Amino acid sequence: KDPEKLLNQLNTRGIEVTDFIASWQMDWFRGNIIKYIVRCQFKGNTIKDLEKAKWYIDDLIKRLQNDDELPQSDCY
Repeated sequence: KDPEKLLNQLNTRGIEVTDFIASWQMDWFRGNIIKYIVRCQFKGNTIKDLEKAKWYIDDLIKRLQNDDELPQSDCY
């Protein structure tokens, strides 16, 4: 796919995915979940991207169930 066309499609929604993630100060795990779900319809392989999102969801659930401390973002 044409990367410029992809960016134009994503920009038509009024907010960049990364700006949304940053505005909610999401950690890396949650940010990747959002990124894969939002972009899946534009990248050409929806199922693959949804499987990636599911992997991050499952990984986050395991970490929370194990009371793992999630790393704080250095960006905020």
